[in-house]
Amino acid sequence: MVNTAFKYKIPELLLYSRLSIVFVIIVLTFFPIKNTDALILGLIYFGVISDIFDGIIARKLNVSNEKLRVLDTLFDLIFYASIISYIFKNKPHLLFNNQFLIFTIIGIECMMYAVSLLRFKKFPSPHALLSKFWGLYLIFEFTLILLEIQGIHFKVALFAGIFVHTDRLLIYMIIKSWHHDVPSSFHAYKLRKGQPIKRFKLFNG
Repeated sequence: MVNTAFKYKIPELLLYSRLSIVFVIIVLTFFPIKNTDALILGLIYFGVISDIFDGIIARKLNVSNEKLRVLDTLFDLIFYASIISYIFKNKPHLLFNNQFLIFTIIGIECMMYAVSLLRFKKFPSPHALLSKFWGLYLIFEFTLILLEIQGIHFKVALFAGIFVHTDRLLIYMIIKSWHHDVPSSFHAYKLRKGQPIKRFKLFNG
């Protein structure tokens, strides 16, 4: 009985584990130790794995709900913000030339939250397909940055990020009523027209 009850808590435990990772990253940002970059990379990959499996397990156990999906989106934002903060604090030279693009993405993300809160009085939780693939791509870019591998690859990733975040913003500008797990702005348009949309079981709850 205990084991059965515990398995239904696994998605929630994986979800909140990202907050623990954020706390450790913040501490290491201001109090670096030996091989901090390697440790940060390990935390990033653990966070990504937990992010992937919390949703998959929740859907498998039929415990995926609005609260978990909203928290997942919020925790993702905090998680990635902590990584960017670490890089800005300890390796600012690697991001300096891309500050405009970075703050453009942050601005679009803030606009999405503002639109959702103003229109629906709820935090957004789009879980758009493009943002999931871009998140994985961004982890690859963080790896290159922490390894100090130079090139235009990060700038390319940021331009892609602007496109992805614009799609997320459009979702909450288009829909008439609040939804979570909307695969794209095109799907948002279909929802607005009252048409059914296909969600992808692997990615969307």
